[in-house]
Amino acid sequence: MRTTQAAGGSGVQVSGQQIVQRVGAGEAPVGGVRGMFIPHRQLRTEADIQAMVEIAVAAKMRVLYPCVLRYSRELFKGAFPRYTYKADGSKPALDDEYRAFLDHVKAANQGLAAGAQIEVIPWVEMIINARTTADEDLLEGGKYEPGTTPDHQRVLDVSDPGTRDLILRQLVDLARYDQGSAEAIHVDDHLSYPPHFIDEAAQAKYVKRMSDFVQWLIPAFKKATGKVFEISTNKRQWALDKTQADWAAWGADRVLVQLYLPSAAAIMGSGKGSATYQQTHAHGGTTLAGIGVTCIANGKAVPDEDLIKVMKLEARDGKSCIVWHGGDLAKRGPLIKAMAALAEGSAKASAG
Repeated sequence: MRTTQAAGGSGVQVSGQQIVQRVGAGEAPVGGVRGMFIPHRQLRTEADIQAMVEIAVAAKMRVLYPCVLRYSRELFKGAFPRYTYKADGSKPALDDEYRAFLDHVKAANQGLAAGAQIEVIPWVEMIINARTTADEDLLEGGKYEPGTTPDHQRVLDVSDPGTRDLILRQLVDLARYDQGSAEAIHVDDHLSYPPHFIDEAAQAKYVKRMSDFVQWLIPAFKKATGKVFEISTNKRQWALDKTQADWAAWGADRVLVQLYLPSAAAIMGSGKGSATYQQTHAHGGTTLAGIGVTCIANGKAVPDEDLIKVMKLEARDGKSCIVWHGGDLAKRGPLIKAMAALAEGSAKASAG
């Protein structure tokens, strides 16, 4: 473990196997494939969970992100009302998906060397922008944005004290669930407004409103838990234009950027001087250390060779890659082997 000064916060303990560096830190990790995001649909049964952990071990991954808080409802036994997903339309899912997942990871770690063990960081999805009328019973003092929400979706007013307290209590509840497990919590780009939710004339107002909220939320969460606050989002210009998320100004401890690649060319373009590369890698003058790639884009599988090209490109720059929606790896044995080789090579370079 080593202590690093977080942007806008006090020093906290950071594992040497972390998937990304702290934003603004002078040192960069050796790149490679370091982790995998696991969507909620892959956490419903013991068999689902075991399959995801086995993929992670085979690919020599070091960090797993299970989606355990979605639509403001826990996939674990927290202090808030639960929504239980159904595995096959008739049988209920596990009573506590997150606990089962942690147990499987701990069992897998018993067979791994100390430097190869897996860390779990809970992934939070859709706190703000996926509220529906069916969720109103869970509002618990929060407040909706007035007058601007479409009929099929309602959006919480993040300037309201009740909303702020609700979201903070949910995150703290999750962070305290297993004190011996995660040293961080991960919040993705749904910590924003829905795309096209705001009229263009009002965008600046909502950019400021969201930034004010998150700049309050992050230190409040860290003070309550002592844990790292990590975010992932789409490329900066897209986030600003579509969701009013000025995430470069939020002061998160770590930042990943999501790349939903149709091909390797989508990121590499004509080289590092291309607009796409600059948009995906720029972060307020600081180079991002973590890039997330997905195995599926526009409903089609991204070719293995394209994914590996991007991962190698990031690795050469000292960045780490993670796999988004890792459940898509289940039927791609050759890709798992290629990721394992890249991860193993990165580990050897780091040790050397």
